Amino acid sequence: MVVDLKDINKQKLEKLLQKQLKSSKRYIIAPVDIKLLKKHRIDVKSFAKDLKKEKANYTVLKNLGFKAKTLKSAGFDIKELKEIGFNASNLRELDFNALELYHAGYSASDLKDAGYTARRLKEIGINLKNL
Repeated sequence: MVVDLKDINKQKLEKLLQKQLKSSKRYIIAPVDIKLLKKHRIDVKSFAKDLKKEKANYTVLKNLGFKAKTLKSAGFDIKELKEIGFNASNLRELDFNALELYHAGYSASDLKDAGYTARRLKEIGINLKNL
């Protein structure tokens, strides 16, 4: 479904978003993104919560342009954030620690790329053979 969003108002946009939430196909109303939602003063965090509740496809969340911080505050856990496509550096900025990141599926190499030292990883019991 393609919608012309040039002259859309907040009420029409909210109606389209509700339709998206209720759609069994979970389509994306192109080119809706976070910038458009903010422009029309739509609560991005609430919309993220609605998408989580409706079990929206992670591709939808990624294509809308959500930031990891917004999704975390909307209730997404570390494993969901990883599945959506956020890297270890993104999640480290949200105060997840190295052990949490490792248990969520990030490799020792991912954690090193996120700024953790080999010494720190070894201290918390992460195998460094694959570094």
